[in-house]
Amino acid sequence: MCGMGEATTIMAKVAGHSPRIDAIDFCPEMIKRCHRTVSRYLMVGVSVYTWDVFDLPSVPTYDRICCSFGLKTLSDEQLQQFARLIRATLKPSGRASFVEIHVPENRLLRLGYLFYIRHVIPAIGRLCLGNPNCYRYLALYTEDYAKRDFFDKYLRQVGLVVSTHTLFFGCAKLYVADLA
Repeated sequence: MCGMGEATTIMAKVAGHSPRIDAIDFCPEMIKRCHRTVSRYLMVGVSVYTWDVFDLPSVPTYDRICCSFGLKTLSDEQLQQFARLIRATLKPSGRASFVEIHVPENRLLRLGYLFYIRHVIPAIGRLCLGNPNCYRYLALYTEDYAKRDFFDKYLRQVGLVVSTHTLFFGCAKLYVADLA
């Protein structure tokens, strides 16, 4: 779930000299955009793959794993499977980080935020991308995920030490999982 490669650029900067980064997404359009991002920032050591993470050709191991804004699209069974996959691919002393948009608990903020992700973001998608389809179901996925937010539990069940952090007044959530 590398998406357009936004987190890939951050990971490359943090990793310093000669990082090996695998950017993986199942969506060919996102991979095309990630390729553009990698090219624009002249990132060396970044490989971009169109793969479904559940169908990797082999199970590599990583020091760090980052996933941005893809958890909400997975069913509970897939989230459990993803937690197991994360555990299997982390090297000793490895760390995985996941950021996901969320629904704020504050009622007033929640109303404005839901209006924003239901109406404003699709309109921006239409203006900037010419196609709001990428964002049409964003609110549905986000609201559904907030109701069944058990990912930290699934990560703990596979033996990872997890901390969660609320970001942007509850509009996003960060999960950090370390191999114990």
